Parts: sequence; C-alpha cells; structure tokens
Amino acid sequence: MVHASDVRHCARCGNALARDNQAVLCSPCARAAQDSAGPSAQLPEGFWQRRRLAAALESRHFGRVLVAYRTEQEPPLTQAMLGRVLGLTQGQVSRVERSPEPVRDLARLERWATVLGVPPSLLWFQLAEHPLDTFDQTTTVPTLGETEVMTGGDDVRRRNLLKLAGGAMVVAPLGAMGERPAGDVGAESRLVGWADVETIRELTKTYRGLDNRFGGGHARSIAERYLNDDVLPVLKRGRYRSAVKRSLFGAAAELTQLAGWMAADVGENQSASRLMKQSLELCRVVENHALAAEILAGMSHQAAFVGLGRNAVLLAQEAGGEAALSGIGSLAAECSVMEAHGYAIQLDGPATMRALTEAERQFTAAHRGDDPTWLAYFDEAYMAAKFAHCFRALGRSREGANFAERSLQMSDGYARGRVFNLALLATLHAGQGEVERACTVGAGAVELGSEIRSIRTGVYLAEVRRRLQPYADTASVREYDELIAATSRPPSQLL
Repeated sequence: MVHASDVRHCARCGNALARDNQAVLCSPCARAAQDSAGPSAQLPEGFWQRRRLAAALESRHFGRVLVAYRTEQEPPLTQAMLGRVLGLTQGQVSRVERSPEPVRDLARLERWATVLGVPPSLLWFQLAEHPLDTFDQTTTVPTLGETEVMTGGDDVRRRNLLKLAGGAMVVAPLGAMGERPAGDVGAESRLVGWADVETIRELTKTYRGLDNRFGGGHARSIAERYLNDDVLPVLKRGRYRSAVKRSLFGAAAELTQLAGWMAADVGENQSASRLMKQSLELCRVVENHALAAEILAGMSHQAAFVGLGRNAVLLAQEAGGEAALSGIGSLAAECSVMEAHGYAIQLDGPATMRALTEAERQFTAAHRGDDPTWLAYFDEAYMAAKFAHCFRALGRSREGANFAERSLQMSDGYARGRVFNLALLATLHAGQGEVERACTVGAGAVELGSEIRSIRTGVYLAEVRRRLQPYADTASVREYDELIAATSRPPSQLL
C-alpha cells in the first residue's frame, strides 16, 4: 500500500510523480526545464551523496549548495540557468553564492530546497509538514469592489498612504467604469504549479508591451478580464505549495498593477485606485518588497502628475523603505527621483537637489543584473526625464531641456513614453521663449500620439498648448493648433 506521505510530487507543477520516477520533476516539466535552462532535470543516482554536495550541505550555507549543485551537473549549469529554475536573476544567484553570511529566511530555503529536490534528511532545517496551501486559509483575496483591504500591525499608516494614492489617481473627469465581479469558476479547486505562474507572467509581458506601444485603452479590457476571470479565481480557490505561492502572488500583483496603470491611462480613476491597492496588498501577503516599492513609486509618480507634491513625497518615502528591504539599488534610485519630483512641485529647491543627488548615486552604484524584468524601463533615459520634470517644476527650463533631450535616447517599444518626453521637451522650449522649436517638437509628439489610446497623452499635449498660449498669434502656434485639430481623437475613442 502507498501512503499519502510516500507520494512524491513534481516540484514545478505539483502533480504526483510516478513511483519509479526518482527525479524532482515529472516528465513534461523535465522536458520544459531542459528547453528553458539547457540541462536535464533528471539527477543521477547518488547525486546528493557526492563529496562536494555533502560538504556544502554540512556547511549549512545554501549558497555553497547552489554552487555544488550547478557544477556537479553534466554539463554544468550557469547561474542564469539555475536562476530561471528558482525564479531568481543571475545577479541574485551570484549574490547568494558569494555572500559570507548564509541565507536564514526559512521560507526561501524551503522553496529552493523543494524546487531542487534536496532530500529532507540532508537539510539542516525542517520542511513544512503541510506543503499545500489555499489562499483562503491565510487571508482573503481583495476584490475590485473593496476599498480597504489592509491587514497587519501597520493598518493605520497603510490606509493613510493609500488614501493619498487614491487622490493621486485623479487624471481626467471621465468617471469610473462599473466593475464586474471576479469570474465564477465552478470546477473543484486544482493544484496550481509553475506553469500557471509562467502563463500569468507571459501574458502580463504581452499586455505591458501593448500598453507601452499603444496606450492603456488598447488592451485594458482584455487584461482586466483575464485578471478577473482567470487569475483571481486561481488565487481564491487554487491549492499550491509554499514554494509556488510567493511567485504566484507576485505574478498576480504585477498583472493587477498593470491593469491599474491601464485604467489610470484612460482616466478610469476609481478603478485605477482599487487595482493599485489590491496589487499592493497581494505583495504584502508574501512580503514582496521589491514589487511593493514599485507600486508605491508608481503611486508617487501619479501624485506628482496631478500636482500633489506632498503626497508624492510621502509615497516615495514609503516606497524607499520597501526598496531598501529588497536590496535592489536601481529601485531605490527610482524612489529617490520620485521623491525629488514631489519636492520640486512644492518648490523646495534644496530638498529636490538632495534627492536628485541621492538618486544619481544609487543609480550609479546599482547592479542592473539584480533587477526584476518589470523594472527594465527604468534606465538613464527615464532618469533624465524625471530630472527634466524636476527642473521644469522649479522654473529652470534651460537645465530641464538638457535632460529632456537626453530622455529621448530611450529604448524601442515605448511609444507612449516617447510622446511624454517629446511633450516635456516642447514645454521646456516654450518656457525659454523658443516658440518654433517648441512647436516643431510638439508636432512630433502630436503625430506620434495620434494613434495612442491614452488620456494621459492628451494631458501632456494640452500642457504644451497651455505653455504656448502667450504666443497664440504667431504662425508657428497657429500651424500647431491646426495639426492638433486634424489629429485629435475624442475621449470616447480612447476607452
């Protein structure tokens, strides 16, 4: 008779392994691992008893275990290959391996040991007795209709911050879309594995690319439908091992954050606020400090966008605290530059310059190999754009224009961001009285933005026109106005 305790499960998808399968993955997942990482997931007999692995396990330093695990493979694994299996970047694997101090976070150790298939008898810590978890056993999945989903000892502080964030989401008076309840899944709860997590991540990547190129109005309804009908029900009703839980919730939070940005981009302010709060709470559940910092930094950005400088500073400071816990230098730089923008809106020049200096220091010292994929947009061009915003708010148009020029050296695939940066440069030229240059650059923004479904794009272009208002009688501005009239789209087409 086979007892439940004798049944072994695939570390990736969670399905039961055949009795004669002594590997850590089932056959389909082993093939997938071979396709993505290169080596086979099938470990030879006696693998864990090899001298180097035994010594690494005896040292109670999981970084040494990773080194031994990689180098004892045929052929050896690279850090990047192993990182893909563990859900880490190459830089993070390197840092764990090189650190003089061993990792002591039991949740991470348990997750890594489970994924690698380390025999429990060889570990210096005990794996959880009940590896399967259901979300409902720990907390409640926040739905789109909830406005307060905070739990834990910092309730009041978090609620206050999220109230600030809610005010920051007011972009345009278009009203909020009526939300549909999360999709009803009639089937019994199923085991959720790594394949589900990768599906969410891949679709989020696709939606993010569409959003950056064509605006939030292009794919917003599809992304929200997928979130409501597929992802949230999995979190509510699915069963998953603790090794999967952190990655699953992180993927869901990333998609929810993107849906919030899409809603803000088309002026659906109440929806945007709820989604951002929901995304932040999903991060809190699994202590994903990096993504929590990114969400709070985004809220700070939106507060600055609508002129709420104090809110922007407070949210950026909260984001900075999360970024410090994550240990990601470029993320800390993002939080500092957001804080600087909040100070600039309040016309606090000294505080702005201190924050900008800190942002530059953090960005220079950052190891970009440690960055999560969703932070890829944060580069020198993005930093330059934020510097330009700060100098524009302080009335220093010439310095701002220099940075705005540099912001145009951005990566491909960010058409909406290029419209923002062109419009920013145009306003700075207008601030210096360079009307023809402002109109030329502004015209480029109008033409590029004509097919982008984004209310925020319209706000940026409207600011260019406002800055050109003193020169309304010039031929250049009249031509610019004619171009706007010929290419503008009604708000109804942006949704």
